[in-house]
Amino acid sequence: MERLQALENEVRPILQEFNYDIVRAAVINESDNIILQIMIDKLDFKEVSVNDCAFISKKLSVLFDYKPPLKGAYRLEVSSPGTERPLTRFSDFEIFSGSMVNIKVRNAIDNKKNFSGVLKGITENKEVTIISKKKEIKLLLENIIKANLVFN
Repeated sequence: MERLQALENEVRPILQEFNYDIVRAAVINESDNIILQIMIDKLDFKEVSVNDCAFISKKLSVLFDYKPPLKGAYRLEVSSPGTERPLTRFSDFEIFSGSMVNIKVRNAIDNKKNFSGVLKGITENKEVTIISKKKEIKLLLENIIKANLVFN
């Protein structure tokens, strides 16, 4: 999976016009199929329905027909973030403070790259804090490769 942050930035204002936000845009290679996955959320954090996904899919299809985001054939997939949603935006680390998370980092900290615990939040300096096994762990946002909520 390859995240497309430039595309996220491009479609965010369009989605926000309709009271949605983009959680993540990514290219997923499945066998010989290329999938452009657009994960959306509502700005009011209400549940994203199948109808919401279909609505945004139609809106983005018009844009992508005019300005293709990828070269070659691909399938557009618009989805909700689900219960184990990825944390991709600065605000996610504030909004979901108090939730259980799994975090993977690029550069090991104390010989570890994977962390699980309760998210405590993020500072203005982009330092994410979690509590794991009664120990406070601080992770720089730029070092985080993947972070997601854990469904209990």
